[in-house]
Amino acid sequence: MLFKGNYASVDKKTGIGLPNFSKVLPALGYDYFKLKDWDKTDSTLEQFLNHPTSAVLEVFMDPEQGFLPKVKGILKEDNTILAPPIEEMSPLVSREHLEKSMLVKLSEKSNQIKR
Repeated sequence: MLFKGNYASVDKKTGIGLPNFSKVLPALGYDYFKLKDWDKTDSTLEQFLNHPTSAVLEVFMDPEQGFLPKVKGILKEDNTILAPPIEEMSPLVSREHLEKSMLVKLSEKSNQIKR
């Protein structure tokens, strides 16, 4: 999010890899399901959720998939990272909208966020 496309420790090329879960999980006593194709979402979820024993579903996603809404760190002008309060989920709404919608006073951290 904050490193402008410079990735570290996210795949085998940058220093981290994951095991082949289709081999590891059965060795640990779990059945294994995978979801790679969105066209098979309903059938795969139905099989997994109705499976009679312990199982794990591995879901494969586009590595660039965004996750919204979420609370994400905000890079401040001094290059420190502000951890915003839960009401400051991304994408940010206007301060006016947030103040009008909140039942309690805004967090002091909200005042530090440039919109």
